[in-house]
Amino acid sequence: PYMLWLEKTGRFSFDEDNPVMKFGRQWEDQVRKEFSRRSGFEVTEPDQMFIHPDPQLSMLSANVDGIIQPNEKHDGRGILEIKCTLRSRIPVLAEWDDVPVEYKYQIMHYLSVTGLQYAYLQLYYRDQCTYSRPLLILRDDSMIGEMNQKLFSWWTKYVEADQPPPMESSE
Repeated sequence: PYMLWLEKTGRFSFDEDNPVMKFGRQWEDQVRKEFSRRSGFEVTEPDQMFIHPDPQLSMLSANVDGIIQPNEKHDGRGILEIKCTLRSRIPVLAEWDDVPVEYKYQIMHYLSVTGLQYAYLQLYYRDQCTYSRPLLILRDDSMIGEMNQKLFSWWTKYVEADQPPPMESSE
């Protein structure tokens, strides 16, 4: 939380990618194309960052990897979230319980900000040069509501008040 506070208050910038992040960004287009080829869904790369439409939550933004266009399986648009990871990190991706907690929160955050109802998580295992089967993830309004309440509270207490949160041992 402290490092995030530094960034959100303009005291520090995390603009530079580490090598793993750089690899992921370089491979996003290829993974997006492969997901589209395998699923048959048209996927577009967004040309904008999304901002939450609720004025109280306008500090929340989302930079999604792809927008899935309406198709024979889904009436509305959805999100494609791409992760370039290691097989040892996520050996199986068959259900929600297999998804690392930080990915769960990220995907629900993106669904909240965009107002969309579903996402697909597509993994590319960079150590094996293989793809997972994509996992369909449906919007969970209960989880989103709890998350947004905590985010709003944190933003008000620390960012708007310009008060640093307590540092954690991992920072």
